[in-house]
Amino acid sequence: MAILTSTFVAAKPQYINPIPLAQLINTPVSKVNEQTFELPVITWGADINTIYANGSQSITSSNSLFSSYGLKFRLNRNDKFSDQLTNYLSGKTPYLRGTLGMVNAASDLLASNPSVTPIIIHQLSWSSGGDALVVKPSVRTVADLKGKTIALQAYGPHVDYMGAVLKDAGLTPDDVTIKWLPDLTGTNNSPASALYENDVDAVFVILPDALALTSGGSCRDWI
Repeated sequence: MAILTSTFVAAKPQYINPIPLAQLINTPVSKVNEQTFELPVITWGADINTIYANGSQSITSSNSLFSSYGLKFRLNRNDKFSDQLTNYLSGKTPYLRGTLGMVNAASDLLASNPSVTPIIIHQLSWSSGGDALVVKPSVRTVADLKGKTIALQAYGPHVDYMGAVLKDAGLTPDDVTIKWLPDLTGTNNSPASALYENDVDAVFVILPDALALTSGGSCRDWI
């Protein structure tokens, strides 16, 4: 866990009111397209392994590791897990890419049909400093978050992280106000942008956003 401080300018994110994934997604289950599978990747350093194995190309190259095993993929960066689930259920891809917490959040949705019950086939990494809690100067400890407002991506990789951080400080989600955003990074509707709002005290972000926020925007080294 990292707790950092930052300075801010105005931004105008659009917040959402998340509902359970089983209520949000009604895509019918369809047969998987058995030609070139779409393989989702997310904005995370460990996904360079997938990109490399694909021959560092969007479509699997003939001299790649994947190709040597008879695999062929079209890589698709997709940080919105709800969109991944739609692609998965529609047969566009037989793969999901997310944290264990993200997959568990879809358990009710996926349990409705045994043919789409997910099986974990590979763990790319553990988060060891790649995610961060960035706070405004009024927050000096996690306990100071009580009564504060936190912004993070809905259905994203930091929902479990937030719960663990609050629990370690003796807090629960009921002790804070949560603002949910549709995007993980790179848009005005992401947590990094939300931190510029006067009524947001803390955000959960990936490390590149944390570095940019805490350096006044001068650090732009993205994973």
